[in-house]
Amino acid sequence: MAISRKTVLSRLIDSATQPVYALDEKQRLVYCNDALARRLGATAEELVGSICQYVTTPPGLENRQSLLNGLCPGPHVFLGREELAAVLLPQGDHLEEFTVRFLPFTEHVESGGSGSVQLVLAVVQLLDQTSPVANYHDEIRRIRQQLAKDYDMDQLIGVSPGIQKVHRQAKLAAAAGENVLLLGPPGTGKERLAQAIHYAGQSDAVPMVSLACHFLDDELLRTTVLSLVQQANDTGNLPTLLLTEAHELAEEAQHELLRLIAAAKFRIMVTATVDGEGQLTLLPDVVDSVSTFTIEIPGLGQRPEDVRLLAEHFLEKMNTQTQKRIVGFDDGAIELLMAHSWPGNRNELNDVIAEAHQAATGVRIVAADMPRFLRHASDAAIHPPPEDESIDLDSILRTMEIEMIVRALRKANSNKAQAARLLGIQRNKLLRRIEQLEITNW
Repeated sequence: MAISRKTVLSRLIDSATQPVYALDEKQRLVYCNDALARRLGATAEELVGSICQYVTTPPGLENRQSLLNGLCPGPHVFLGREELAAVLLPQGDHLEEFTVRFLPFTEHVESGGSGSVQLVLAVVQLLDQTSPVANYHDEIRRIRQQLAKDYDMDQLIGVSPGIQKVHRQAKLAAAAGENVLLLGPPGTGKERLAQAIHYAGQSDAVPMVSLACHFLDDELLRTTVLSLVQQANDTGNLPTLLLTEAHELAEEAQHELLRLIAAAKFRIMVTATVDGEGQLTLLPDVVDSVSTFTIEIPGLGQRPEDVRLLAEHFLEKMNTQTQKRIVGFDDGAIELLMAHSWPGNRNELNDVIAEAHQAATGVRIVAADMPRFLRHASDAAIHPPPEDESIDLDSILRTMEIEMIVRALRKANSNKAQAARLLGIQRNKLLRRIEQLEITNW
């Protein structure tokens, strides 16, 4: 009896030594051969029907669902683009890096054009280390996999020299276990970086206690720290003390902090904001006491080469958190992102992408989806006023300041202390400006 070509092909793929699998348009695994099933510690029958959700976080060796998620290609494949990407699969007692070629198959339409993607075939092979990065999604995946080898620190997404320097310094600080001073403009993720350094270098048994300095005077600082010390002595477990935004401490409180540091037997980490002129309002003795390691996080405006990578990273997070699937940005949207100076740094970029993701109605974010202030700033740059037209600088600055304050208040749910921290100013100054600018609605 003759054997059909279809049967021969099926047998060849089933018995292949390299993993082969297929996903439908809903990211559901509809086929996998024995080679892939063995690597995942299951049978093909157990795996078929599983959903593989695209994420950039590295998979866990013992977590089958995270391994399945790692098999899913980037969003562009489901738009019909063939891609080569890196994935991690089990190899004995560790994860090994492989490369996967994704081949999308589209439905036939009567007009002769391409229909929607119905199936994505994936063929796994050993990774060729000389292969170029396929796209921004794969670059993000590669960076996050590298960072995960040290600690979970997604705020270090980027390829700029400045952020790579921060990465190296953070690794050294995590290994050393000494006091750390983290500096940078508002919105750069100083507190999260401090937490990541702590948990990368300490066991879970060593707690981190975080104190927000804008709430502390010298007496409250002393009683709070002494209470922590007493609790630590009772339990025999000394914590790491994290003081956030220490530049907001009054001078008397900073002198008290110096006395506490001298008597402390535990690690202290401090974050502080550098003002627009590069000045730090901490006493020099305080800086000397906590700066065994000093890490300066550059503002996003100083590293434009990281803007698109971070934008794609935030977009993927929005896709994961919602049921809405946006695959990227068109050229007009990218131009707006690259033209902005990002005074609010990565926090501001995150807010912009969240707003654009919500506004988008297509498969990509376009310029019209971007927040109004971003589009207006671009229009102003493209269409400057005539040379003989007078410029009311005070009015322009007033309008911009009102908009920034309103945005901060909305984000902070009208919590003025939190809004002041977002803006990098004291709460009393924010209250004065709200009154002076006659801001009543937000």
